[in-house]
Amino acid sequence: MPNRYVLPPLVAGVLTGSKADLGFITRIRRITVRHVGQATMKIATTGYPKSRRVAATKRELKAAFADIEQLNIYVGGLSPSFSFDSRCTRRPRLSGEVVASVSVARDLTAIMQLYPVSRETYGEAAVGQFASQIVPAIRRWLLAQCSKPTTAILGCEQMIVEWTDDRHCTHFTRYL
Repeated sequence: MPNRYVLPPLVAGVLTGSKADLGFITRIRRITVRHVGQATMKIATTGYPKSRRVAATKRELKAAFADIEQLNIYVGGLSPSFSFDSRCTRRPRLSGEVVASVSVARDLTAIMQLYPVSRETYGEAAVGQFASQIVPAIRRWLLAQCSKPTTAILGCEQMIVEWTDDRHCTHFTRYL
């Protein structure tokens, strides 16, 4: 049985009303069309032990990256720890634990992964520093990458955030 939609009296009156009323309907139609077919940011969380923590909460991530449409965020990471892609030949030397990585592919889709790290080594001060300094830096880098034309990115560009004893270090890599 086909679905039947009943219009409220106000909308039904507007549909048969004057040109000014039809302009109102056109504006609503534009808003609807704008949202159809757009990708939205997605956040997925995987489980990790209570002895470990991630660098940011879902609420902080939503607030910082809500307007970046082609972004998928994985809290807890797709894998339990960071590993370089096999296509990456120029690997930076990492001396601490990787807490986050952001990758932008050729088609300008982005994946951000937050890895669980030990609560003993990654304290409250580190979480605060990540939220106040690193998240805005990731946002700036991500917006700069997404504003490039698709022909400017040859393969995959990646930003890696590492925690070494008392500070965050960022590394940048490219691979095909």
